[in-house]
Amino acid sequence: SRDGRTILSSSEDHTLILWDVRTGARLHTLIGHADGVIQCEWLTDKQALSISSSTSGSECKLWDVDSEREIRSFSSPGIMRSITACPDRHTFLTGEQYPNVVRAWNVESRQESRHFGEPGDDEILCIGCTRDGRLCLTTTVQHEVKVWDIQQGKLLRRFTQHSGHV
Repeated sequence: SRDGRTILSSSEDHTLILWDVRTGARLHTLIGHADGVIQCEWLTDKQALSISSSTSGSECKLWDVDSEREIRSFSSPGIMRSITACPDRHTFLTGEQYPNVVRAWNVESRQESRHFGEPGDDEILCIGCTRDGRLCLTTTVQHEVKVWDIQQGKLLRRFTQHSGHV
């Protein structure tokens, strides 16, 4: 969590587990995904996002962690592979494949606010957001790191010196 008291883990067993950092105790188990949960991310100290994907599709869920309750879900035409919360706590980004794009989501409306990518882009492996919420970084299977302007959906810089997945 953002306060450092708990951690949240995701698993192929379709669950998320909330752990107490100090004691190592299991506090809650969040159940509700139909497929393995590939990533989770804190949105606030009490709310977390999680994504699961399969060949039939993907979903993102917003959880109230203390009550172990799903607050809302988000679905996409692409396959969500990675997720990051934006600093405003009202927006999150997903890195997707088929198509290989970044999607920005509004937490309250449950709607995609924009998506961006370049034609022929490679599969996005990981996504992150800068502290000011203006830029996001993506990594691809083609050994690239890309920096994007979130509002404009514009590629600002590409780094290509890695020789393996980044």
